[in-house]
Amino acid sequence: MVARPRRRRARGWGKYAVLALVLAGIAGLVVFIVSQLPEQEQEQATGPPGQKVQLPLHNCQFIVPPAPWAQDISLRVPTGANLLTLRRRDPNAWLALAAKDYKTRTPRDAEVIDEGVRRLEGYFRNFQWEQKGDVDMAGQRAQHLIFQGEANEVRMSGVCYVLTARGIAYWLTLWTPAATADKEGAELRNMAERFSLLHERDGWAEKRPPVKTFRGTRLAYTLRDTEGIWEREPEPQNADADADLLLRGRDQADPKDVSRMAQVLVLVLGKQGDPAAAARSHLEAQEKKDNPAITVEPLSDKEDGARPVQVGNARGHVVALHVKGESRHRFVLLAAVRLPDHLLVVQCDCDLKGRSLWERDFRQLLGTLSLAKK
Repeated sequence: MVARPRRRRARGWGKYAVLALVLAGIAGLVVFIVSQLPEQEQEQATGPPGQKVQLPLHNCQFIVPPAPWAQDISLRVPTGANLLTLRRRDPNAWLALAAKDYKTRTPRDAEVIDEGVRRLEGYFRNFQWEQKGDVDMAGQRAQHLIFQGEANEVRMSGVCYVLTARGIAYWLTLWTPAATADKEGAELRNMAERFSLLHERDGWAEKRPPVKTFRGTRLAYTLRDTEGIWEREPEPQNADADADLLLRGRDQADPKDVSRMAQVLVLVLGKQGDPAAAARSHLEAQEKKDNPAITVEPLSDKEDGARPVQVGNARGHVVALHVKGESRHRFVLLAAVRLPDHLLVVQCDCDLKGRSLWERDFRQLLGTLSLAKK
């Protein structure tokens, strides 16, 4: 019997080949996924310190500061900074530059502030912020926030500049440990001077939505929507038996999110005494029907409704309120106008966390109130 020659084993080469194929497949998948991302997620500023880096997809450029500043890619995802992330050590400081293309429209000021706050809340714990006066950035008007929050167990202080130009919003955020914020603040603020715009969108033109006019049925008044965010609901009495008009607004960035919606009720009440007190009393009675434990409290002593102010073409009273329950926190802006035989109340309502998004829109809508002149 002739013995068969024994085959030599491949000593693991087979499994290495399989591993190589798997890795190649993963690499290909990553390339495919990246290629499917929106343009604004793909553009990253790279270049040596001191070089002016252009970002044509977002119509801007930035002069990268010199060492010890260096790129820190670990910040890209948690801060949502799709253009540039930097860190400086000794003393510590960070910079994040983000942008979003709104294509054919200019986002509302409140919309881009809200977007910036949401991005920062995703990174900083115990986040607190305050809007300051507008500043100049790249020759344009920029909104200006200061904030504090915790990152990596360290209390941080920072500033965020929010600029909108030719349909693109930019957020330039800088922060440092709160303990050294006073010393480093001026230098960080000067970083805004390194940002400038290109000329990639010189022919850009905004497509404005048509102006909507909403007319009352029980009284002769109108409200105008110049931003295209309000829709009239057909049966306002379902929300309140005294309602004459009901408008609903959706967050244009996330129109399906019910928690980020707002509503405006126009109420026609009987002739009463103090307009602001009557409007607030009506709101409180309506709220307590569903939850007797709910309270309604003023949000500001400066705007308590005591003094008459201009509401569109009429004189009235405006009060900002916090509707507070165990699991319900709402921001309500109430405007009350006394008429010869009625009290006209415009009740603007949103989630308390959405106040920064909706309050300016509420006030803009109140400013369009027009009562027919007799």
